Amino acid sequence: MNIFEQFLDRIKETLLDLSKKGDLILPDTLNGITAEMPPPQLPTDEEPNSSEMPPPEEPQPEVESSQEADLPSGVPPIPEEGLPQGWTMEQWAYYGEKWLEQNKGE
Repeated sequence: MNIFEQFLDRIKETLLDLSKKGDLILPDTLNGITAEMPPPQLPTDEEPNSSEMPPPEEPQPEVESSQEADLPSGVPPIPEEGLPQGWTMEQWAYYGEKWLEQNKGE
């Protein structure tokens, strides 16, 4: 007898005692109550089918406006064409000056 079955027996005894005192109304038998683990949950009709789900959205490139006044001090101005592809503002703040120097002639 495993620990779950031991606790289940104690729970059944407590329920029967409460029923005898009239504090609880029980079904005729407690045989349907077991300590077995339930099977894993199967998919239901309410769960979306993976073939019906829309495809994931493509990440949009980060487009920064040319609002130079919103840039923190020390951050170089953003090129007219925007940040280099794949760059974030945080990257630009740290490496933008170097990028501008390396890409002056382009």
